[in-house]
Amino acid sequence: MKKPTTSAAVTPSALVEAAVDEVRASFERLCLTAGLATLTGMMEEDAARLCGPRHGRGGDREAHRWGRAKGKIGFHGGKVEVERPRVRARSAVRCPCRAGRRRSTRIFSANGRSI
Repeated sequence: MKKPTTSAAVTPSALVEAAVDEVRASFERLCLTAGLATLTGMMEEDAARLCGPRHGRGGDREAHRWGRAKGKIGFHGGKVEVERPRVRARSAVRCPCRAGRRRSTRIFSANGRSI
C-alpha cells in the first residue's frame, strides 16, 4: 500500500475548516436551545408565582392565566420567535411578568389603570 489514501483535491486544512464550521453551527444551535429553554422556564415560573399551578383553583392567587402570545427575541444578529404566557390581574388588567419582557415605564394605580 504505497499509494496515498487522501486525494489531492481535498487538503487536510479544508477538512479541518469544514469540521470547525460544523462545530460552530452545532454550538450555536446548543446556545439557542438552552437559551430558549431557560427563558421559557423563567416565564413559566413567573406565571406560576402569580397564578398558581396550571389548571389550579384557589383564591390566594394574584392573577389568572390569559392564554399565550407569540413574540420575537434577538439572537446572533437575527430574530427568533418565542411563545410566552399571558397573565391578567384579577381586575382584568394586564399584569406584567418580569421575564421575557422589556422594562415597562408605566406605573399602574390600585385600580389597574396606568398613570
